[in-house]
Amino acid sequence: MTTFSHTPSAPNPGSESVSTPEKSPNANANLIPTRILIISDTHGNEFPLPTSTDKPIDLVIHCGDITRGSRIAHLHAAIAALARIPTPLKLVIAGNHDFTLDTPVFRARLAELRAERAADPSLVPATPSLLDKYGDVGDARRVFESAAARAAGVRFLDEGVYDFVLARTGARLKVYASPYTPAFGTPGFQYTEEEGHDFAIPRGVDVVVSHGPPKGVLDRVPMNGARAGSAELFAAVARARPRLHCFGHIHEAWGAELVTWRDQDGDGDGDGEEGRGRRRGRGGGVVVDSLEEAIKRRKREREPSHLVDIDQERSVLVDSLEALRVWDDTDEALEASEEKLRRLDQYITDKCCMTSHCAGDANPLIQEKHTLFVNAAAQKKIGRAPWIVDIELPRAEVEGERCNGCNGHGNGHGNGNNGSSHENGHGSSEDNSHDNAHSNGSSRD
Repeated sequence: MTTFSHTPSAPNPGSESVSTPEKSPNANANLIPTRILIISDTHGNEFPLPTSTDKPIDLVIHCGDITRGSRIAHLHAAIAALARIPTPLKLVIAGNHDFTLDTPVFRARLAELRAERAADPSLVPATPSLLDKYGDVGDARRVFESAAARAAGVRFLDEGVYDFVLARTGARLKVYASPYTPAFGTPGFQYTEEEGHDFAIPRGVDVVVSHGPPKGVLDRVPMNGARAGSAELFAAVARARPRLHCFGHIHEAWGAELVTWRDQDGDGDGDGEEGRGRRRGRGGGVVVDSLEEAIKRRKREREPSHLVDIDQERSVLVDSLEALRVWDDTDEALEASEEKLRRLDQYITDKCCMTSHCAGDANPLIQEKHTLFVNAAAQKKIGRAPWIVDIELPRAEVEGERCNGCNGHGNGHGNGNNGSSHENGHGSSEDNSHDNAHSNGSSRD
C-alpha cells in the first residue's frame, strides 16, 4: 500500500506522517540540491507566484496546455507570467490544447475552416477573425522565438532530449520532453491506440517532461476509476528511471508520489520451465539458458507495467487531490478532514505545494531506485498553486560548460537564451496528431 507523507513548506510540530522514512544516504558532493517549480494546464489563466521561500528557484517547467483552445493571446500572457518568476531558465512544452503549435494539425484545421466558410459563410468567422484568434501557421511558434520570450529565459521544447547546465548552481540537467498523449478531445499532439507512440527516453535522463501521465501513476479518474495514462509512456519511464517525471493533462489526478521501483533481477519464483531457464527452441527442442541469460530474456520479453514494476509498499504519496477529499461524515472522516483543510489552507497561503527529496530529508530520492512523479495540472481548488520540488542533480563535469551571453540553435549545439544554460537539443516534430477521441470521463479538456 502506498503510504502518505505530506511535506509542509515550514516546520509543523503538530503534523504526523504514517510513512516510514528511509535511512538517508550521506550527502554526495557531486550532487547539487536543485529547486524546480512545476506547473501545467494553466489554460490561459494566471498562476500565483509563491510567497518567499528559503532559497531561490533554479528552474521552471510548464508541462503544456498553456492555452485554452490555442488562443494566441494566451501564449503571450504565459510568456509574461513566466517572466515574473525570478529564475533564468523556464522550459515549456505544448499540450493538446496548444494545437497551433502542432503545425500539420493546425494547417489542416485552417484549411477545413476556410472550406466550411466557402460553403456557408454564416457558419465560420471570416479569415481575419480566425487569424486574430489563432494567428497563422507558424505564428504560435514565433511567440516562443520572440525577444520577450528570450528575455524571460523561456525555452520551448519539441519532443526530444536536451542537455542544460544551470547557471546559478552548475548542476547538469538532461531532459526528455514530449507533448504527445492518447487521442482525446482537442486534437494537438495526439496518437491513436492503433498507432501508439515511441517515447524514446534514454537511460541517464534526469527529468522527463510530458503533457500526459504514465498509466498507473497519478492518472486515475475518480468518476469511474479508469486509468487515463499512457502505457507506452509508463514502459519508457520504467526502463529509464529518471529522477523526476512531471506532467498534467488529467486534472483530477493532481498530486505527487515518490515511487520506489521494484528490483527486477529477482523476477519469478523459479517454478516451471521458464523459471529454470528452459525454453523451447525453434525446432521444438529444449534450450537451457544460464540464470543470467534467462533473467535478461524475461526482461526483454515483458513490457513494464505499474502493476509489476512499482513497489507499492515502499512508495510514498506526497499528496493528491483524492487524498484531500472527505468521503463521508463519520467521526474519523471529519477528524481527518481538519488535517486536509489545514493542508489546503497552507497551499493557498504559500501559493505553492512543496516537497523535498534530497539527502537528509525524510524520504531522499536515490537515483534509479526512485522516481518522483508530479501531476501539476493547475487546480482552482488550491488557487492554481504550482508544485515546488527539491531534488539533487549531478554537478556538471566541466565547470566551463556554463555559458554566458550565447544564442540558442534549433537542432544543433546551443545554449540558454540569456546565459541560463548550455543546451544541446535534438527534438522531433512528428506528425502523429489525429482528432480521434474517446471518452473515459476525465477532464482532459
